[in-house]
Amino acid sequence: MEADTTIEPAELNIQEILPPLFSDFEDAPLPDQNELLDAINQEDYSFEEDDEDEAILAIFESREQEYHELHDQIEASTELLTNLSSFLTSFQTDLQAVSGQLKDLRSRSQAIERRGKGRRSIEKPLKSLIESITFPPSLVTLILDTPVSEAWYPAAHTLSTILSEIHLRKTRVQAASSLLTTAETLRVTAVGKIKTYLLKILNPISASVSTNLPTLQTGVLLKNKPLWEFLEREAPAIAAEIKRSYVWRTRGYYETSFRRYCRVIQTLKTRCPDTSEPIGSLTSSSSLPTTHLNTSTSAVKPNGGNEQTDRELEGSLLANSRIEGEGVLLAWQADEKDLKLPLEALFRSIMVVLLDNACAEYTFLTRFFSRLSLYSTRPDTLATQDRLLNIQSEHATESGSGGAGRSVRKNSIISSVGAGGGLADGWKGSKEPEKEDKEDKERLQKMWHEIFDPALNYVQQLLTTLLTPLPPSLPSLLSMIRLNDSIFQALLDRGCIPLEPFVIRQRLALWPVFQKHMGTNVESLRKLAETAGLGASFLGLGATKVKDSKVESVAVQYVTLFNALLSLSTPADEAMIIGSMTRLRQELARLITSQAGKIKESGPREIFTFTIYDGLVQALRTSFGTGKAVTEEISFWEKARLGK
Repeated sequence: MEADTTIEPAELNIQEILPPLFSDFEDAPLPDQNELLDAINQEDYSFEEDDEDEAILAIFESREQEYHELHDQIEASTELLTNLSSFLTSFQTDLQAVSGQLKDLRSRSQAIERRGKGRRSIEKPLKSLIESITFPPSLVTLILDTPVSEAWYPAAHTLSTILSEIHLRKTRVQAASSLLTTAETLRVTAVGKIKTYLLKILNPISASVSTNLPTLQTGVLLKNKPLWEFLEREAPAIAAEIKRSYVWRTRGYYETSFRRYCRVIQTLKTRCPDTSEPIGSLTSSSSLPTTHLNTSTSAVKPNGGNEQTDRELEGSLLANSRIEGEGVLLAWQADEKDLKLPLEALFRSIMVVLLDNACAEYTFLTRFFSRLSLYSTRPDTLATQDRLLNIQSEHATESGSGGAGRSVRKNSIISSVGAGGGLADGWKGSKEPEKEDKEDKERLQKMWHEIFDPALNYVQQLLTTLLTPLPPSLPSLLSMIRLNDSIFQALLDRGCIPLEPFVIRQRLALWPVFQKHMGTNVESLRKLAETAGLGASFLGLGATKVKDSKVESVAVQYVTLFNALLSLSTPADEAMIIGSMTRLRQELARLITSQAGKIKESGPREIFTFTIYDGLVQALRTSFGTGKAVTEEISFWEKARLGK
């Protein structure tokens, strides 16, 4: 064993190891060499050399035992050192083995720690997986043992989520596949209960037209949308059945309501005075009904400007050309035998009722049946939609029942949702939100048409009867056109796309009637002027002569017509209306000139023409004040008054 051998990793203390090895020799110490020499030197060697050898030998022999013991001790020490070296060598080997085992244990410990971390890392996903495919006992109890209620709203969503997870993992997770039977049982039970519950909610729609449909939609059906979404995901066939049931019931509801309401308006139409006679008819009244438009105040301005309040113009052409203002006709009011309304008021009633119901229905369809849920919109948008749906459509629904009285529309639906407000912020015209799926939009519009097309047929028939056999007066027609334009703008603001084509068709139908009726008035006035220019000898027996009072009446009708049309015109069509009135003005001037030509004396003739021209100028100034069209009109008659 080498002297510099180092034993690692344990540190050995030789001083602690050796004493036990020599413990047997502590009682027999080795003789000191110096003492031995001193003892030899002190011997008396008086004998000769041989004797000295013998003496030395004797000394050694006398101590032979000691030397043997010393030799034995040395051999024992050598043996002990050899054993110690062997022990230390084996101890070093054992230490190296222990060191290797410690390293192996350290490696195993690190591997175990890594496995522990791996298991801890999958603990949360595993827990999430277990929770996602297991049914909470409370959910199972709710589905199996309780009727459908508001507690089902979150439960339906939870059940749908769990069912989706199970079907998603059934091919990879054995636990998920083992739950398929339980999942199907819960799904079938939930679908059956929800179907019965929703059909029960829809029953009042087909039971009576007195049902307040907007209240049912907003107060009941919209709250149950989570149940409908559950059916849409888990039972599409049942969802389609519920949808067909809703369409069928609401279709009958609107068809019956609008049929009754149109019948009421047709009854009132028969009571309306016939104001469609041309201005030049000899049998026409002395003037146009002045109740249509107040022409005696300077508050009325060109281009439809108006400084009077709506209350002061109730029942006027201007009031009936707007959505805002007085309430529409209620069905029970037709029982009042003395009630008479102008045609433009009847037109406004049916169009506003159609607007309110159509927009409310389309808003509900968009919120309830859309696959792109509108609940993700901002709260202010949802509040706007709620206001739209809460519109009381009593005009149609009360067609078969009584009411408290005629309501007053102080603010229209447009003003109630704000300027430009609609189903969603940012809608402009018919532009749909970018996120809305085109296919979903087309599907909703198709549903709306399935519901409203029968009602639209009744409305179309009614509008046709309002224009036939004789069209309304020109101011009434223009008032209808203005209201129709307001209806169309309201549809754009509210985003009710399906009704837009119907309103456009009404505009395309009204303008030709207006232009044709204007041509009829011009032609009648031309014939009247020709008749006035003929002498009595040229008129047949029994022919009606044109009297001065008739000319004055025509002049009054002209001013009333001019004021009415100009107040209802817009910058877009003012030029066309002024052009038609210019033709009418020329024929009126011819009539006045022809009638004045019958007066032989110049004095009375000049008085006659001056009186009519001055009356026209004063009426125009009093009615409108200033304005380009009015200024030109006044200038024309002033020149005629001065004989220029």
